Amino acid sequence: MPSGLPRTSVAETLAERIAALKPGALPAETVRKCEDLLIDVVGLCVTARNEDYVGSALTGCDDDGSCTAIGHKRTLSAAGAAFVNGTAAHGEDFDDTFEGVRCMPAP
Repeated sequence: MPSGLPRTSVAETLAERIAALKPGALPAETVRKCEDLLIDVVGLCVTARNEDYVGSALTGCDDDGSCTAIGHKRTLSAAGAAFVNGTAAHGEDFDDTFEGVRCMPAP
């Protein structure tokens, strides 16, 4: 078994494949789902923009750049924007929860 990390990450491979898509190549229902998910993520980021944990994430980034931190005037590096936006989107997202599910086996 080879050791070390692969030359290309899963994220890079996915980004390359998405960037290579031609307009009209995806079925309409796939395009609609992507639009819905984008609206969901942007809405979550805007909703969370004034939360303490997003402020901490933003303050913790010292690498200004040209990328958008959704809901903020300040722009960051790609990594910083991904961190702040990811923190904001996941901090307020409760779509995949079901409070009636037991997470731990019964004693």
